[in-house]
Amino acid sequence: MKWFAIAGVGQLIIAGMLTVLTALQATFLPRPLGQCKNLSQLGKTSYLDAIAEATTPHNEKPGSRSDVCRKMVMNWRFQIANM
Repeated sequence: MKWFAIAGVGQLIIAGMLTVLTALQATFLPRPLGQCKNLSQLGKTSYLDAIAEATTPHNEKPGSRSDVCRKMVMNWRFQIANM
């Protein structure tokens, strides 16, 4: 019985951390995917450019900002669905 309580507390901590991290992502991600189309106001360089370079294999060309934005929003929606 004692181990079930410890495991339950551990799962509660993990769920709380995932909830907080998902809420923090919501502060800078556009919620509707349509907002990913107009990213020219971000300037020459953006955090989306850095993410595109970091997540692209070396033998491929990085995707556009709108592609990276779409992937991030879709992953964020998947996180919320899993909660």
